[in-house]
Amino acid sequence: MNDFRKRAVGVVSGVGIAAAVTICFMVLVHGSAYVFGFTDSPWMMRLAMVMAVVLEVLFVVSVIALWRKRRPMAVGILLSAILLGTHFAMYMSAHLGR
Repeated sequence: MNDFRKRAVGVVSGVGIAAAVTICFMVLVHGSAYVFGFTDSPWMMRLAMVMAVVLEVLFVVSVIALWRKRRPMAVGILLSAILLGTHFAMYMSAHLGR
């Protein structure tokens, strides 16, 4: 049972790290849109798209770096990356056709 707990804590910490990084990126995107004054323009959507791609690349690089030594944490980050990527793809498919 002790090994299961270690893996569970690793996965949960990976998800927490990914969530914290995602929240920081969201604050950065919305803050910069507010500062530069393009909150209701197409540039906001483009900036959010670029930041989402950068975030996904960051997640993939961190999963590759952590896979050998901290596999449960890498699995948590990978699960978060899959969830964020799916959300991003669905959002873009719904709003890109407008």
